[in-house]
Amino acid sequence: MIQENIFYTLFAFFLYYRYDILNISFNIGVQLFKKLESYFNNTVFEDFKDIIINNIEKKDDTNTIKYEDKFLTDIRKMEKEYIFNETEKQLLEEKIIHFFIQIQETRQNSIEEINNKITKIEFQYKILLSKDEIIEDDDNELTKEEKMNSLLEERYSLICEINKIKETTDIEKDKEEASILARSFVINKRIEKLENCFIMETTPQGNVLMIYDNKRNSFKFYSDSTIPYRYLEVVGRKYVKMFDCRQLYVDMEEELNLAEERWKKDQEERKQKEEQKIVILEKKSVFAKFKSYNKEGSTGRVNMGVPPKNSISITKDKEKEKILLKEQANRYTYEGKLANFSFLKKVERKVVDKKYGLSFSDFKKMQKSVE
Repeated sequence: MIQENIFYTLFAFFLYYRYDILNISFNIGVQLFKKLESYFNNTVFEDFKDIIINNIEKKDDTNTIKYEDKFLTDIRKMEKEYIFNETEKQLLEEKIIHFFIQIQETRQNSIEEINNKITKIEFQYKILLSKDEIIEDDDNELTKEEKMNSLLEERYSLICEINKIKETTDIEKDKEEASILARSFVINKRIEKLENCFIMETTPQGNVLMIYDNKRNSFKFYSDSTIPYRYLEVVGRKYVKMFDCRQLYVDMEEELNLAEERWKKDQEERKQKEEQKIVILEKKSVFAKFKSYNKEGSTGRVNMGVPPKNSISITKDKEKEKILLKEQANRYTYEGKLANFSFLKKVERKVVDKKYGLSFSDFKKMQKSVE
């Protein structure tokens, strides 16, 4: 008997502190405390029992969440920004150097291309010096002087273009642009690895298989049923949670909060503009000018009667509706039924066997080189 009392007491303490691990239902907990109550009959245990039962009820309430809110707490704990590993950091540094050199080379190639045009213009200009006064050019007769002036103008504009390129050259901006390009490259490389990653989820409307398409920036899904958007959001959360790609998911609640902040800001700016208009109007003349229907035709006396209908344009101040526009949203593309999804990836022969992608002319060249 004493051993049973000790066992139930220890189990009660364990249940109180470790309920989330055991995940025991509320009914089992109540039955346990009824059993304990038969062994103990004092006010101390009554207080202890109430605390534990309240704790169980609280746990039971928190476990019953809507399906639409599933995985929401988990993804909000995840990092929103990309955090690179050591391999990605090394690739990032290499790509920054690569893109920086590429930017420099592109600018230098542009300058060289313009210089080549200037050289051709100067060559044409020298040729004109030895020709007659009248030159035929596309069925139009131009004098030697007119043609030479045209070449000089074209040369001047090209020189200005080179100077503009040199003036806008900024090493720091080039480094910043190279860093942005390199970061985008590394991120795309990571996302490309999700090409073969998919999940399956059972929703209240049916089963869903989901995969991410980086080319379309969309979650592709397969299902035999019509799945509403709110359930697809849950499957999308499960995907980003499982494959640690929180950056692909847009939290709609956060977007709505941002949209509401922008709406409030716009309303404040609009209110300030209206107040400024009122101040300007008040500065105008305070004397009222009667409209034509308020005066009698010959005497000029003010008519105090009711103005005729349709003579005044009645304007009503309509309440401005609160419209929240989200800048971003998750995209979901329906790809068909579950049977349409291929679990086996097709092998690209051109990648595996380079000879498979050869043209006939390349094949003949290879044959000649062998002979």
